[in-house]
Amino acid sequence: MRTLAGLLSLVSAATLSAQTETPAPRNLELFLPPGSLPSADAVQVTLGRTKLPVKSIQAPHPTPGLVILDLAATPLERHACLVLELAQAMPALQGMAIYQTGGTLGEILYPAGMATGLHLSLLGPMSRLEEQCRKPAAPRTAPVMAEALPVIELIRILTARYQGQGPLRIFWLSGDFEFYDWRKYQARNNNPRMRSLATAPPSQFLTFSGVGEFLAESLSLGPATIFPILGGAQRSTDAGRLLAESTGGRFRLTTSKPGEALRAAVEESQALSVATVELPASSAGPATLRLQVGRDTHVDRQLSLRPVRPVSTPALEEIANRVVTYSDDLGLGSGCAEGREGAFVRLILPENASKPEPGPLLVYIQYFLPDTRSLRQRLVLPRPGPLCIELNEQAPGSRFILVAHDEQTGWTGAKNGKLNAVEAQ
Repeated sequence: MRTLAGLLSLVSAATLSAQTETPAPRNLELFLPPGSLPSADAVQVTLGRTKLPVKSIQAPHPTPGLVILDLAATPLERHACLVLELAQAMPALQGMAIYQTGGTLGEILYPAGMATGLHLSLLGPMSRLEEQCRKPAAPRTAPVMAEALPVIELIRILTARYQGQGPLRIFWLSGDFEFYDWRKYQARNNNPRMRSLATAPPSQFLTFSGVGEFLAESLSLGPATIFPILGGAQRSTDAGRLLAESTGGRFRLTTSKPGEALRAAVEESQALSVATVELPASSAGPATLRLQVGRDTHVDRQLSLRPVRPVSTPALEEIANRVVTYSDDLGLGSGCAEGREGAFVRLILPENASKPEPGPLLVYIQYFLPDTRSLRQRLVLPRPGPLCIELNEQAPGSRFILVAHDEQTGWTGAKNGKLNAVEAQ
């Protein structure tokens, strides 16, 4: 993870990212309030005091979606239960990408750095997650604001990546949203260093009431709608609602039934109609956009027409891992040595990992040595072809975990093995 100074410089750059040229008029798709499918004549859209033309109304249809598992801003004792919320809702996500910042590794999430720079976190078995969630843990000191900054950068990167693909749905799981309402956070914080950090130029945090307004340019690209889901500190409920309201989303609390809140948020988002509106040629900064349906139903969001100038940002892999479930039916076998010296293993893939024109297989191997875990291998296996790997013989008899990932299909397999064994242990 980048240093605090580095992340703050990136955040500061975002506040100065306006271009001087005036943008041309453009169409933008926005989610309407929940309810029936209205006609274009029944929808009124205003940006500040300006009325915007409604070009068309579309019935609910699939739009891009992703999940942020914000463990960086979640107290340690809430990690397992927050991950369990995600795991139980996996079927409802329908394969959408999940990005994790910070967090507990090992029994809950196992990290794997693939050959192409992709960082994965393998989701542990459900039974283990349930056990860890029930296990009492001593509370720790609340995270500091610096631990919230990676999520801010993650949102900026992802909104740019999904630009022009329709309204982006961001389902944001966190144990604490208070960091993203900076005025409230500063009022509560008793650390003089953090108070000076929050008010000192050039970050100018006090210019903004929260991250929804601060990121208005980025969130307006797609645009993005945030659905915050709180699984922890009740004091940050207001901050979670602020995030939702500033982008037209809805705030939810996790329940005693893990997965219910995230599933409900996804299902509700899939039932939202979409209005296409014409934005004026203006370089105005954040303003309130209101979509009014009838007399009593409306949704407000912060929208900015100011173009976002590209700024230096970290690579996605530097600040977040992709969370994946993995198959345990990956096999390890022999038949690769062909007279060569060394220890070789052959990957045996299940039927669901095979296809007529397969893409390359990304492989990560972590060796568990007596005194260190620093020995790793990362490689790309082209397909079709023999899936043979020469193992590192630095520590005969050591155990290892092998992770194979197909980026085209999202299939991931993991298997434990031992160097002096032909078959998997």
